[in-house]
Amino acid sequence: MDRRFIGILIWLSILLVGMAPARSQSSDRKVRLGLFGYLVLPREYRAYRTEDLRDAWYGYIAPPDNKVRINWSSGLVQTPFQNGEGKFVWVKRETVAKSLLTYGVRHTKEGDVVDASVGGVNLHMTLKSDGDIDLFLKIARSFRREQCDDCERPLPAPPSNKSLDASGGSVFRIMTGPALLE
Repeated sequence: MDRRFIGILIWLSILLVGMAPARSQSSDRKVRLGLFGYLVLPREYRAYRTEDLRDAWYGYIAPPDNKVRINWSSGLVQTPFQNGEGKFVWVKRETVAKSLLTYGVRHTKEGDVVDASVGGVNLHMTLKSDGDIDLFLKIARSFRREQCDDCERPLPAPPSNKSLDASGGSVFRIMTGPALLE
């Protein structure tokens, strides 16, 4: 082959690579937790499903070291704000990508927790360090209500001891599910 031809091929390859759209979210992953929309999680985080009912789903989001844990629910479940906002220290609302994000902090015996509801997905996290609320809000604000053909689904996971109460039921399910309706 002619050296000029090889040089032109190399030059074209470099040019085409430079013109390729940058994958700005290459370190993130899109995960669909409910029927509509998805959340964008940091690449190392995984979403797990602990319960898969016909009309409601429960699980958690965590990194490999499990130092952070965000419980989630979706489907026909009650939002943390459905019975009013009196139990919250503060509540805020904002619009993210055509969806209303409602979030707030409340005090519990275990410490401060932050709850959020956006696009039919509820999120719950016990705050353990200063950066926890920033991570929580970054994930909650990433919600997009749109078709996602390349979204991952939550991985099936056996419930861990951290997510069970003494009866073996999911603590998060009790918090957001039928128990609140009684």
